[in-house]
Amino acid sequence: MPAPRPLNPASSMLAYWGAELRRLRVAAGMTQRELGRRTSYSASYIGHVETARRPPSREFAVVCDKVFGTDTLTPLWDLIAEDAHPTWFRPYMELERQARTIRFWAPLLIPGLVQTPDYARALIRTSNPRWTADQVEEAVASRMRRKDVLFREDPPELLVILDEATLLRPIGGPHVMRAQLEYLLDLVETRERTSIQLVPLTMHMHAGLTGPIVVTSFRGQPDVVYLESAWRGEVITDPDGVEELTSRFDAIRVLAVPQPTSLAMIRKACEQWT
Repeated sequence: MPAPRPLNPASSMLAYWGAELRRLRVAAGMTQRELGRRTSYSASYIGHVETARRPPSREFAVVCDKVFGTDTLTPLWDLIAEDAHPTWFRPYMELERQARTIRFWAPLLIPGLVQTPDYARALIRTSNPRWTADQVEEAVASRMRRKDVLFREDPPELLVILDEATLLRPIGGPHVMRAQLEYLLDLVETRERTSIQLVPLTMHMHAGLTGPIVVTSFRGQPDVVYLESAWRGEVITDPDGVEELTSRFDAIRVLAVPQPTSLAMIRKACEQWT
């Protein structure tokens, strides 16, 4: 079991959560081993969480609230998930929650909002080679948490335009790719107001090759565009910029094949990833 170490609860939400867990455990008169028996988690896991060496799972937060008779750790876990996102991304996350329509153009990778955990994990691990396994898992959990917007009451309309190349690039290996493409098919079949279309590889040169575009629309407010590069993302609110990028998105969509054809192409790609 890791020895206690000085921890500044103000340094991060993860540190605050760990300090709160330790406070509740000590107040209940439990050792880490005793709490482990009550929650079916190891004492070392609890020690690492209390010292912010690893993020807690949501399931652990829920069971701890039950053991302590509290309702604080689970809501705080939601803040950990948000805190894991870089600061430059958080303004877009808030817009994503408020959007009535979200339109993606993705020329390289499946968009984060519709990724599977394994696909996201492979990307995050590759993009952040210095991260620990716990940091990777924290980022994966945070990305999956974004999906809540798709399944809330009165969810936004979702339109995803993919370049066919996204179906062919072996992110994470064949099993990961097959599961990712099956998830896209399932999303269209089970979630209303969801459309996925493909721009085929036969479209050699077009306006979308410069990078991904996300157009978010709101009720009673101007559209906003989000652009992301290898370094960071940027929220575009300037009317001229929004108009230019929205027009570019519309030009790309014209090149996409209809959804039935697109879904057939995704199914065919699934068969190839076996």
